[in-house]
Amino acid sequence: MQIDVQNLTYEYRSPFSPVRTALSDVSFSIESRLITAIVGATGSGKTTLVQHLNALLQPIAGKIFIDSRDLSASKSHLAWARKKVGLVFQFPEFQLFEENVFDDIAFGPRNMGLTGNDVEERVRQSLALVGLNFERFRSISPLRLSGGEKRRVAIAGVLAMNPEVLVMDEPTVGLDRRSAQMVEDVMRSYHRQGRSVIFVTHDMDLVARLAEHVLVLSGGRLLFQGSKVDLFRDDVIVNQAGLILPHVCQFMQEVKKRGYPVRTDVFTIEEAKQELDRVIKAKRSSNDAEIL
Repeated sequence: MQIDVQNLTYEYRSPFSPVRTALSDVSFSIESRLITAIVGATGSGKTTLVQHLNALLQPIAGKIFIDSRDLSASKSHLAWARKKVGLVFQFPEFQLFEENVFDDIAFGPRNMGLTGNDVEERVRQSLALVGLNFERFRSISPLRLSGGEKRRVAIAGVLAMNPEVLVMDEPTVGLDRRSAQMVEDVMRSYHRQGRSVIFVTHDMDLVARLAEHVLVLSGGRLLFQGSKVDLFRDDVIVNQAGLILPHVCQFMQEVKKRGYPVRTDVFTIEEAKQELDRVIKAKRSSNDAEIL
């Protein structure tokens, strides 16, 4: 599903404090079936932006189109968007409220009008996606789960609604390595099914591993949209947005400063190993040729 945002502006208004502009004249497009990262410093407007994508917030000015449907055109478009775009909040485990895991995950599908076996199948499939056994967890109270398990159940509750676009706000924050890897695997798996995935993050290593498309926000304005390769090469944008390059990129840049002709547009440890092997082999071949 293609998402088009045109001149989006949003303000937080309160009788007890001055008006605060969270987003100002933001425009971009996200093509279907991409993994898109939204990055920027704290307070840059990332969470406010994604809450517009499933119509949780309504813009002060501008428009949002999902598959060419103007979300401001009618209430039916808003309801449609909330079914098609699933939003996983930061720390979604705090929103678990039912007596058992089954009912918590089933809440969304039941609200969509599903019943009986259809609901059970949605719960079963979504638990499988997050790596939890249906029979073991279905009757357990969410309060008895570990922090990582609660996060998985909360994500499963959104997946059970089978959205075309999965939006995740800081999906790995506060998780141990195993649980964070599970969340990353969920995003990859959902994308492989032909769906769009959008995630907000401060973790630039996660961006390097997953993202195909990146949006950079700063002070409520869009600074950049494009590929991660172009972003990581743009020192001006990186510095202006207060971003930190992925560890692999930092390492390869340091290697290059020391005189080794390595590429710096590599984003995973495996890619870095391959690039270092290439340079070392080329160096050895050059030395052997000089000896001969």
